[in-house]
Amino acid sequence: MEDQTKRHTLKLNAVKNFKDIPEIGECEHQMGLRKGTLIQKLNEIGRLMHDGGFVKETLDLNNRIMQISQFN
Repeated sequence: MEDQTKRHTLKLNAVKNFKDIPEIGECEHQMGLRKGTLIQKLNEIGRLMHDGGFVKETLDLNNRIMQISQFN
């Protein structure tokens, strides 16, 4: 978050469902987003990060890309 003169950092743990806290609302405001947009995106990301199948497929894809790039 950023005030007029100060920058604030907020670290959030990756969870399935984020709580709608004032800091998230302030970030939405500063980013020009409609209320609820950022919390919705954070929750979508949280669910993906806790989806074991998605994480495995992503890691497998990354490994294949790394193998291909070794030969180029």
